[in-house]
Parts: sequence; structure tokens; C-alpha cells
Amino acid sequence: MGESVAFLEAFINELFQDAADGAGVADGLSPDMVRLMTEYWRTTEQGKSVEVTKKYDMARVFAGHPRADAGRRPNEDVKYLVKLRNWSVHYRPRTVSEKDPHKLIDHVQGRFADNAFMTGSKNTWFPDHALGAGCAGWAVDSARAFADEFVTLVGCRANYQIPGLLGEQP
Repeated sequence: MGESVAFLEAFINELFQDAADGAGVADGLSPDMVRLMTEYWRTTEQGKSVEVTKKYDMARVFAGHPRADAGRRPNEDVKYLVKLRNWSVHYRPRTVSEKDPHKLIDHVQGRFADNAFMTGSKNTWFPDHALGAGCAGWAVDSARAFADEFVTLVGCRANYQIPGLLGEQP
């Protein structure tokens, strides 16, 4: 899940930086959008301390579109994907139980398959049954759907969409 969020951060940061540099994936964007992105990038010290989804929202607004609908997929999935990544990266030990479950359970349970290695275990669903291949696949699919929708909306170039040497999609 961490790499999926890292992809989203790298892509939007590259778009803002390319707008400021006048090249790269920002090709095809309107001059007004590039100007607004450049000023935003400079005034936020290259997006430091700006949440990844807020950067996407600002780019949408600069392109003349509304911010993402946070309650609609894939936007909602990415919101919780970022929360999961933040939980993982900034982990603080805490006891979880059926009586005191982790607050992310209500938001992510049912979005992906349970960890098959934990089948039959009486451990709490989160994190033990949650984190596994199902979660990883959901993370990749959610990040890709979010980025694809954004690229289509604003009309920027997306290097990740260019087929590899063997014609496969990365």
C-alpha cells in the first residue's frame, strides 16, 4: 500500500514540478493551468506539508474542474489508502480487540479480500486479517484508477501509461 501512495505522490509532484519547469508531463495543459500550478508550487515550497489528495484537488481546480468527490470511488478508496499508509509508516503500538477495534475497520473492511494466511485465526480483523495480498491488490487498483481518472480529466501526459518494451502496461 505504501508504494501505491508513493506513486500517487510522485506523479502529482512531477506534474507540478514540470509545470514550474515548463516541460514534461505538463505538456498539453492550458497556459492558465500551468501558471496557476507554478505559483501554487512555489508558494507551498514545492508542495511541502500539502496532503497528496489536496494536490490533486488543486490541479483539478486549476484545470477548471471541481475537486474530487471524496465519497465516490476511486477517491474514497484513495483517502483510506493514504490513511492505511500513514498508519503503517507512523505505527504506534496499541492493543486492539473486538471491544476496542481500530477505527479504520469501518472504512476498509469489505473493500478487499482478507489475508488468506489468517484464515481460521481468532485475531482481530485489523490489522491481521486486513493486511495481505487482497489489500495490496486493492491499493494498486485504487491508485491506478484514481490517477487514470485524473489524467483523463485534466489532459496531462502520463508516463506510467506508456507501454513497456514488451507492450505490457506497467
